[in-house]
Order: sequence, then structure tokens, then C-alpha cells
Amino acid sequence: KNLRKSAKSTEGLNARQRQQKKHIPLIIDIALWCGLRKGEILQLQWGDIVDKGHFQKQFIEQSMTNIVITDEGVEQPDMEAWKETIYSDLAFSVRGTTTKTKQSRLTPIAKELAKELDEYYRKAMLESGDEDFKKWMEWMKVSSEQQVERNKVSNVVLNIHPDHKNIRIFPYNNVDNAFNTARDNAELGRDITLHSLRHHFCSKALESGMSLHCVKDLAGHASITT
Repeated sequence: KNLRKSAKSTEGLNARQRQQKKHIPLIIDIALWCGLRKGEILQLQWGDIVDKGHFQKQFIEQSMTNIVITDEGVEQPDMEAWKETIYSDLAFSVRGTTTKTKQSRLTPIAKELAKELDEYYRKAMLESGDEDFKKWMEWMKVSSEQQVERNKVSNVVLNIHPDHKNIRIFPYNNVDNAFNTARDNAELGRDITLHSLRHHFCSKALESGMSLHCVKDLAGHASITT
């Protein structure tokens, strides 16, 4: 709680400093609630946010390709346990090209986090150049019926413009300084890193009763031993 509060605080900061740290609260929440690695978070694109229907379809397809044959028999994801973890309509589709194990996976997004992503995107549009903002506003000006049909075809979520699907959510290569400042202001030990939040996610998932295999899949670990 102290870390999240510290990350969101803008007390004593000028406009430039507020602009520089605007990304860190959302990055921290993604690490806490989704357990993604730092590199995975920084490589996320707006198009990696998928809706629940697409999420379920992709997971079924993914599970069929992730069947592993061992000496003991056939191992496959615990689909019933996975379904129990779906608490919102959205998920991150973490691309294998951005992961340590080179395996793609899907991670549910909590509703509060989905709201944060929506607000972050809208602020980005408001702060973008005039042409980009006008383009987005024109795209938004459709009737509710048209929007429903449009979403069916393009799988648009959070009113993200199709042209932005391949744009990174966080255009940064390193966020260590911003995280360390938030951590220090929260009076946490220096042994706490952004990766510690991933460990926190896994620990809390296991404490809440989630199966070991399900946590392995959510975290994107190659081996259950990890």
C-alpha cells in the first residue's frame, strides 16, 4: 500500500517531474496484479490487451499446443483451475517474443487495473499532438450500435484506436530510477526491486489457494520446479 501510494504521489513535483513519473504507478500495479517480468511489461503493446472471449479462445488454442508428453504420461494445463481465475473481461496476451522462456501466455486483468489502463490511454491521447487527438476523437464519434459491430470485427477494447495496437504502452527502456524513488519514499528496503512484485504476485496467488500449475502458467515459468 505504501509503495502504491508513493508511486502515485505528486507532492512537491513540478510539471516536468510529474510527466516523468506518470508511468510508474501503472507499471507497479501490472507487476503486483499480473506478475509480469519487467521486460515483459515494457514490451507490452496496446494490442496485447484482449477481451474475455478472445482470451478464452486463445487459451484453448494455446493449451492444445502446450501439451507435454513425459515418462509419466501426458501433462496439460488445468483448464478448470484456470477458468476460476478469470475475474474480468480483459487479459494481457504476453507474446513469446518478449518472454524469458519464449512461450506466449495469457494473464487476466483485474477490473481496477483495466480502469487504470483506460485512464492512462485517454491521458496519452489528450497529451498527444493535435492530429492524433483529432483522429482519435473522430474515430470515437460513432453510435453505440456501430461501436458494438466495430468491436466484433476489430476486437477493440478500452476504445483503443486500431492504429495504436502496435504501439508500446510504456515507451521506456528502463524504469529503475522511477521505481527506486517510489520504493525509497515508501521507506522500503533497497533489497526490494520491481522483480520482487512478481514474487509477491506468485506468493499471494498460492496463499489464496490457486494451484501450483496454474500459478506456473500465469507467471510464465518453464518448469513447475521454479
